[in-house]
Amino acid sequence: MKKSAYLIIFILPLLFSCIDKSVPDFSECTASGSLEKSILETEVLGTWEWQFTVCCPESREGMKKDSNMYSGTKITFYDDGTGKKEDKSGITDFSWTLKTVDFNYYGFDTDPRIFLVSGRLFICDGQMFANDSYRDGADKYFRKIKRTEIKPK
Repeated sequence: MKKSAYLIIFILPLLFSCIDKSVPDFSECTASGSLEKSILETEVLGTWEWQFTVCCPESREGMKKDSNMYSGTKITFYDDGTGKKEDKSGITDFSWTLKTVDFNYYGFDTDPRIFLVSGRLFICDGQMFANDSYRDGADKYFRKIKRTEIKPK
């Protein structure tokens, strides 16, 4: 057998070992045009609660779901380009915009940097997905708990 055939036989199982059917599927939303910047800027407004983080380590166990590290973390995005992150360590205020992060995909540019929302941004049916696994990062999942557009005074 040629070296390339051995390589394919070795690599394919590794790629498919990282597929987890319990992770929400965002493919329908991404195919339906929900990747437009103006739609994302509107849909992101409100308060999102962290659900879990998924990474795909190089191991035979495949995906690892983190179900408690960021438990209780909430991130709110306001229409004036500001936001707040509430977690176990306190409240962090930040500013945000959407920028192109990977070809035609958008992601957050926050100051200070908010790790939990880094990566390509997908929003569908009250769920937000910060996809960073395409560049060996972690994927972070949120659910919307409150629609807020205007920052309280």
